[in-house]
Amino acid sequence: MFKRLYLYYHERFPFFTRLILGIIVFCEIYFIVLLNQGVTKFNFSVQELIGGFTVFAFLLWLRVADDLKDYETDKKLFPDRPLQRGVTTKKDIFYSCLVIELIALVLNMVFMPNKIYFIILYIYGYLMSKWFFQRSKIQPSLPLALITHNPVQMFVNLYIISFTVIKYNLDFINLTTIMTLFTLYFPASWMTYMFIDFMKDPTRYKIVDKVELYTYLQESTMLITVVVFLLVGKI
Repeated sequence: MFKRLYLYYHERFPFFTRLILGIIVFCEIYFIVLLNQGVTKFNFSVQELIGGFTVFAFLLWLRVADDLKDYETDKKLFPDRPLQRGVTTKKDIFYSCLVIELIALVLNMVFMPNKIYFIILYIYGYLMSKWFFQRSKIQPSLPLALITHNPVQMFVNLYIISFTVIKYNLDFINLTTIMTLFTLYFPASWMTYMFIDFMKDPTRYKIVDKVELYTYLQESTMLITVVVFLLVGKI
């Protein structure tokens, strides 16, 4: 089983790089809220690591849920994927994902102050994984898919924002938190172009590679900006 899981996650969701991404995303939103509200003395603890792990776990769930719900479609379009070519099974990835999500649940219930927002995040993830119980309407429609699935980044941001303002006793609703809520939500021009280009010829490259490149570049740039601010006091 472990060999099967390794093959699946190696191709579909590399643990180490995705964990780093989860931490980067968490730190980006975390520092945006703090710095824009004048907080420069940070109270780091295990909670920040749990927050980064939670983002990682949530992204893992979305990956697995997407592969499971699109299994039949992907058998025709992407027969070379691990699940479709039979190197792993649905049970393998479902139960391995379940273990990770249970760990995230326990950690959040025990250590995190924003438990309700963790629950909200996962409720939205569950609804999205079920096509909001409107599969026949949403799956064939790109606009409906975008409308229902795009807000996922806002729910991730809400989870991180809620933790930050509760921990540091900051105002929850103000211009900073509202603008931060929309951070990373709107697609950049380059990423939009990549999607359009991919739709014209899906055989040219793997679209996931372009998404990953865009994500890592954007998140790293934002985090570097925070470091520069802390070092020199301005951008």
